[in-house]
Amino acid sequence: MAQLQPQIAQILAQLKPGKRFVLEEVIDADLKEIRDRKPYPFANPFYWAAFTAAGV
Repeated sequence: MAQLQPQIAQILAQLKPGKRFVLEEVIDADLKEIRDRKPYPFANPFYWAAFTAAGV
């Protein structure tokens, strides 16, 4: 995430203050969602157990 900060700052600097505030809120919400995301959201067998093969 830190490698994107200079690019984000450059884009925000080009916007009007009102639009900048809105975009900053959206970016912050998206970054929070990415940080909170689990690395393997479907690791629980609940999600894939129905796709197992049984018998021959």
